[in-house]
Order: sequence, then C-alpha cells, then structure tokens
Amino acid sequence: MAAFVLPMLLCNAQKSDSGASALTAEQASKVAKILRQHNAMIEYCGCCETPAAKYIQISKVSHDSVSVTVTGTNIETGERYKKVVDVAEVWTPQLTSGSISKMQCVGLLAKINCDPCTNPSVPTGGIGKKMLELELDGLMEASGEKPAKEVKYDLKNQNRDLDAAKKISKRKVDNINKSLSKAPKPLKREAMPIKKLPKNTEE
Repeated sequence: MAAFVLPMLLCNAQKSDSGASALTAEQASKVAKILRQHNAMIEYCGCCETPAAKYIQISKVSHDSVSVTVTGTNIETGERYKKVVDVAEVWTPQLTSGSISKMQCVGLLAKINCDPCTNPSVPTGGIGKKMLELELDGLMEASGEKPAKEVKYDLKNQNRDLDAAKKISKRKVDNINKSLSKAPKPLKREAMPIKKLPKNTEE
C-alpha cells in the first residue's frame, strides 16, 4: 500500500501555485525534448474526480528551470492553447503500424516520479484522425521526406529557371547541328576504267 501511495504523495507535494508539478532543470529539459518530437498531445487529469481530455495541436514548446509551457490549438474548439503543463497530465500518441495504439504519459516517459492515476482512451473519430495526421506529418518532416512548413516557393523564379533551362537546351542542339554541318564529307570513289586483259596467244 505504501509503495502505491508514495509516488502520488511525492507528485502532489511538488505542486506549484499554477497547479503544475515543479520540475528540476534537467527534468524540464527532458520533458520539453519529448514534447518537441510530437505535433499533438492530450491534456488529461486521470486523478481528477471528473477526468476530461483536451486534444491539442502543438505549435511550440518552451521551458525554464522549473516548468514546461506548451503553446498550440485546441483541436476540438479551435481556441488558442497556452499553458504550463503538469507532466502527469500530458499524454503523447504512440504509433504502431500507422495508427495510434496508445497514449503515453510524458512524466513517466521522462522517468519523473509521478502517478497519472488513469490513462486516457485512444482518440477516435475526427479527432483521432486529425491527431494521427499531425503525428505522421511530424515523422515525415523529421525524416526529410516532406518539405518544412516554412519553405516558400517563388513561382516567378521557377518560370525564369525553366526558361533558362530551355534556352540552354536549344543552344546545345544548335551547336550539335553546326558541328554536324561542318564535318568533312565522305570521299566518293570515282569509277575506274576497266582494263581489258590481253588474250593468251600461246598455241
């Protein structure tokens, strides 16, 4: 019983005025690093009397010596989200075979002594689809298979480069044709007169 209650007491003892767990500088850095690997998370208080989940699209993660702040958008409502998070109440998706298999507590992933009490369900429907898309996009960007979001394409420059390429190609073809026209013509073999062999007059 003591082994079960102790982690919860330690976690609750770390609560700051903001309601989030106070962290060490090393813990805050570790949690921020984990969250930056994801594009989506769930805020879920499993120890609350009436647990409720918020589904968040992550746009920025920052930290100081005692806390981690997440900035993003509530996927359900579209409202702006910015909060100093409690590591026992932040959950990130684990992907298996291209789908979300379960949600993982960031506090436990960072090996912080904290008890999340209960786990949130894996999101389904439109929210689950959106969170999966966000996570897959993050994986593609990390692997370099997808251009970064801030990359902008200049259509004028693209057209200018295409025109330049066409001109270079045409110039090469013209040079080849000129080279062929200047090549020496093959020598024609003129017909040689046929000499008649003398008849054998020996008898």
